[in-house]
Order: sequence, then C-alpha cells, then structure tokens
Amino acid sequence: MATLDDAERIKVFVSYSRTDKEFADDLVIGLQACGFEAYIDREDIAAGEDWAARLGGLIAAADTVVYVLSPDSLSSEHCAWEVGESLRLNKRLLPVVWRPIPDGAAPPELSRLNYIHFTGEGRSVVAGLGDLAAALRVDIEWIREHTRLGALAARWQARNRSSELVLRGSELAAARAWRDARSSSAPAITDLQSAFIKAGEDAKAAAEAARRRARAGLLTGVSVVAVLMTGLAGVAGLLAFRMNEARMEARDAEQRAFAAAAEAEKANLFLSAANLRLEADISLQAAPADDGYFQLGPGWFPVAADYSGAVVRVERVDEDGELRALGSGFVIEGGLLNPVFNGQALLVTPKITGGVVLSPAAPDDPAAFASALPGAALPNAVTFDPADGPAPDVLPADAPSVAQSILTTAETSGWLVPRISFPAVAPDVVIDAAEQVWSPPAHLGGVYPFEIWSLKDALPFGARAITAADVDCTPLGDGSAGSGGPSSPVAMYGVPPPVRSQATTPEAVRLFVGESLDRSDPYRIFYTHATSPGAMGAAVFDLSTRGIIAVHIGSEPDPDRAGRRRGFGLSFQLLLNIAREGASTRDAPADRLCEE
Repeated sequence: MATLDDAERIKVFVSYSRTDKEFADDLVIGLQACGFEAYIDREDIAAGEDWAARLGGLIAAADTVVYVLSPDSLSSEHCAWEVGESLRLNKRLLPVVWRPIPDGAAPPELSRLNYIHFTGEGRSVVAGLGDLAAALRVDIEWIREHTRLGALAARWQARNRSSELVLRGSELAAARAWRDARSSSAPAITDLQSAFIKAGEDAKAAAEAARRRARAGLLTGVSVVAVLMTGLAGVAGLLAFRMNEARMEARDAEQRAFAAAAEAEKANLFLSAANLRLEADISLQAAPADDGYFQLGPGWFPVAADYSGAVVRVERVDEDGELRALGSGFVIEGGLLNPVFNGQALLVTPKITGGVVLSPAAPDDPAAFASALPGAALPNAVTFDPADGPAPDVLPADAPSVAQSILTTAETSGWLVPRISFPAVAPDVVIDAAEQVWSPPAHLGGVYPFEIWSLKDALPFGARAITAADVDCTPLGDGSAGSGGPSSPVAMYGVPPPVRSQATTPEAVRLFVGESLDRSDPYRIFYTHATSPGAMGAAVFDLSTRGIIAVHIGSEPDPDRAGRRRGFGLSFQLLLNIAREGASTRDAPADRLCEE
C-alpha cells in the first residue's frame, strides 16, 4: 500500500481537557488511520517548566488545531491559552463537540465557528470522524504553505530580521502568489508573515536600485565611446541575464505547481481510500467470554477498518465456472516475500492438497491435516470424489457446514487456480491469480500448507496490501511480551459460508473478535473461538498492538473451558520467514523479518 511520508501528511494538533483524554486518544488514532499526522501533548506539565514554549511550538508546527469542546475544556486555563495562541498565529481552528455545553457558554471567538458534532441525535463517532476529515482537507495546500511560511518568518524574527534570511528569487515569487491566492475560507495571513514577504520585496527593490546606481556611476569615468560601448555591452549582458533568470523562475514555478498538484492528488486518493475502508459494511461476531460478555477497549474500530481493505474472498472454480471451494485470504506487499516482487501485490491463501470437505472444527492434529492423502477421512469431515462432480456449496441440514474444499490433485492448473474479490471495499471486482510463486516444500509436514500467488491485475481502489509495518514482531515463543500478550483482544476477517435459505442474502464479510490465549508455540497460536466456516486463511491481528500475529487454520475443543472451543493458527511472522527463505536466491536474497 502506498503511504505518505511524514512531511506529506496534514499535521493536526488536538487541544483537550484532561477529563476528555480518552476521547482525545481515540480521536488521534482515528485521524492517523485516515492518513493525518495527528498529535497531542500527552505529558503533564512539570513544575517550573516553560509550558508555553512547548505548547506554542506544537501549535506553530500544526496545519490545523482541533479543539475538543466540552464543559471541562471551557473552564481549563491551558485550553484557553491554546485557543488564544492558535488565534494569535491565525491557525485554522476546528471545534469538535464531544460533551454538550450550555448555550452561550463558549467565548465569542469560538461561537462564531462551525462545530463538528460527535454526539447527539443522528450522530456517531464514525460520522463525526468523516466530517472532520473532510473539513481538514479544505484549502489544505494553501494552509500547508501558511504553516511553512510561518516557521520561516518566526526564524527570521528570532534572528533580528536578518537580511540573509529574506525570501529571494523564485521563493519570493511563490510567496507573493500564495498571499494573493488566499480564499475567504482560509485563515488570515499573520502580520509577521506579511512583514516577512515585504522584507523580501524591499530587498529585491534595493538590489535593483543598487544595480542601477552602479551602471550610472560607470558612465562618469570613461569616454563617450567607451561609455557607449560599455553601456551597450552591459545592457545586452543584463538583458541576457534577466531573460535567463526569468526563464529559470518560470521553470521553477511550473515544476513546483506540477509537484504540488501531484502531491495533492496522491493525498486525496490515499485519504479517499482510507475513508472507504472506514465506511465498509461489516458484521461483527464475538467469542463467548468467561464473565458472560465481551468488551472491546477504545481505539479498536480504526484498526479493524484499516485491515478490511486487505481481506479477500478466495474461490476455486472448475472449467465451467462452478464454485468448488470457498475460503479467506489476504494480500501482502510483494517485498515481504522477496525484493524482486517489490511494488506488486501477492495473495496468501491455504493450499489445496487432499480430497475432503472440512467442517468448522478442524482436525485436532494439524500435522495429519497437512499430510492428508487424497480421499483420506479426517475428523469432522465429509468426503467426496471430485470425479463425481463439484463439492456441495450447501450441505444437508444434518451435515457439518462447509469451511474449505480440499481437492484431489497436486497440480496448480485449471480450476485449482484461485480468483479473489475484496468483499469489504470492492465486492464486484474479481481478480484472477497469475502464477504460484511459493508453496511449502514437502519436508515441512508439520506446517499447515499455505501458498502465495501473483495476481493478473492491480488492486481495486480502497484495497490495501499488508506491509512490514503491519507484522507483529514480538519474539517467537514469547506469549507475554508487551501489550499483545494473553488476554489482549484479537480479530480476523472471514468470508461467511453459503446460506441454506435462498431468501436470505449472504453477508459480504464478517469481523470475528476474540481474546488471545497462548502464543508460546508459534506453530499453534491459540485464541478464543469466534469463527464460522469461511475464515480459514484469515490474518489474525491484535487490536491493542495493531500487528498481525497469526494466520487462522481452525479450531479444537478448549481443554481449559468445558463445552467451549479455541481457535488456532500459524504465526504470521514464522510463515513469512519460511516463505522468504524458500523464495530467496543468490541474486535476490531476502533477510528474515523482524530481525536487525
């Protein structure tokens, strides 16, 4: 997935009362998921510390200040100072209402602004976040230049308005054009910015006057002929110099305009894709909890929404287009496998190896499952012969539901080749796999067999490939390190199974939420069971660390909870390192992930 560098992101400072800290933290996470560089002052002010200098620097560096409006923020001395400093620097100020305030309680400088409501009738956090993201993008290129020129002007002021720091040449021309292009909805230009641009104009005028005086003085010291000859040569040289300077300024301005337009388009596409994932229609299914209910902490929704663009529905079809197998998978950035695939999206999905249709309860022995012979009978499975026709996509009422079709052949041609769609963001776009670029060697019998495919087409808009930044790099076998240890919330996306009733519309995609149980064995990572058929092959991610920890395989009876099941999967870090080692060559080596 293409990401924005920190220098390209819209910088947002969130001002809040300490009473509203939990909402402010969630707001920062949501803005970051939408592609903004959002930040807050997270640390208490120490006694004797110059808090004004620290907060002033954060506000000056921001493109926009978001003010969390509540009864406590209106009575906060620090919040009032932050609002005053934002207005002094002519920063764009966007108030968001988290807890209602009495009518007339807001000061005049805030009451004249348009509020963005996160609560109230017909409102939600998601709707408020969408409105806030749209407001932040208005006039953003002009506002970014406002921030940049404000920093340059402050540096000029701090150095006693040194003539060496004034704007010159193309930089001065660009600043004048920016000043003249201000729209009525944009923040006002500060007095310091106006003085800074004026100083550049004055310096340019003084330099031109000095050149004119120098040319005039030259005429008094030479003969008429020499004066005429020198004057003609000087004029010609000056004209040539000025023409060349004008051409260079015009070229620089054209290049800046082209680069700014390209950056704006790139940022708009990135933010639009993030908004599409935030708006995905996703159902939720939670595992049973020991105390009778399951509760998610704050900040989980932007994480889950971001990963919705990577989940894919995987179908295996025969030559006539009939569905033979249905499951889940995900796409990764090709560089995770080998540098030769940088910039490509690759599909990770379970490998087709045997001759059975598995139920939601996978066999207790994954090694036996991985090495199953064609036609072998496995626990909780319905056998079939591919020669008699396709596997049933709806089983009889007394049979287990379909989780994955395992077909009798070792070849990767014909109807075994997968095709994928992105149910959360682009359900109507279907992409065929091109070729298998990796599958586990035969000697890895204890590892559930996955395979990796290249794709014939680019990902649709809104989809995203998993990158190295998404991998949970907790040391393998460490089940308690960091905030992602046992009892942390985990989730995965899966494709729901076919419905039995023709009158019922199948769901597009479902988010399964559970609790991490044991990560001590990277070959069998356990979590509470919340899945249904169709989740095999899904990426399991930790909602607290935001990293992917495993790839889901199946479930088994939970030995510690009578009558309950626990899900299990293979470590995502381990799977990728096995695949990277198998796909590495002397010409294109691939180092292990999560290692310096």
